[in-house]
Amino acid sequence: MQSSEQPTILVAVDPPSPAPPTPAIEALALATGWPLVLVNAAPQDSTVDEVAEIERRLDESAQTFAEHGIDARSTTFVGPPVDVILAEAEAVQAAVIVMVARRHDLDGRPMLDSVTSALLKVVDRPVLVLPSGPGPARPGFVAAVERLIDLVERADDARVDELDSLSQLREAALDRLPEPESESGDRGRLDQRLLDALHQFETDHPSLTTAINDVAHHLSGLGI
Repeated sequence: MQSSEQPTILVAVDPPSPAPPTPAIEALALATGWPLVLVNAAPQDSTVDEVAEIERRLDESAQTFAEHGIDARSTTFVGPPVDVILAEAEAVQAAVIVMVARRHDLDGRPMLDSVTSALLKVVDRPVLVLPSGPGPARPGFVAAVERLIDLVERADDARVDELDSLSQLREAALDRLPEPESESGDRGRLDQRLLDALHQFETDHPSLTTAINDVAHHLSGLGI
């Protein structure tokens, strides 16, 4: 890890990122004039070949930025991601750390993964969290409603498993309702139950989940 006198933008990536949010990263680099440092923390059990492949893919990303007139370089270290990011941010005097969130909730919105969440608790400089890419394409309101109705109407046969999933989802949601302070327990456990139930429902019923989200997207725009 070499020191640098000029502020830099440290981009923590998990190859093949940062391809999806590249325009935002490019805009930041061009606006500030600061060079980019792409860093990856390879798992500690990585083989020499695996590390070499990560380095190759990171170098390709750096070359892409360079082709657009941005000073960029890449570096890979083996170790815990948060430790690697913090150490490299200090070494290169990073003015900002850029992270890429992952889309894995029911509505396709970016959620903070464990590395980003852990970093935010201990970092001593600004962190910019970017979505992993554009949101899912959505049909128009009428098409979304018609698709949802069609899926529900076709859900009359052998849907005991679906009713069980909905019941679990409702139970977890009710458990998440605020309780009086004197009765509040371990909110983390209830949060995890809700998250597990949502993920399970999404896994069991991907088409219905997408249809519900499409309709909810339009209704939210109407303030409903």
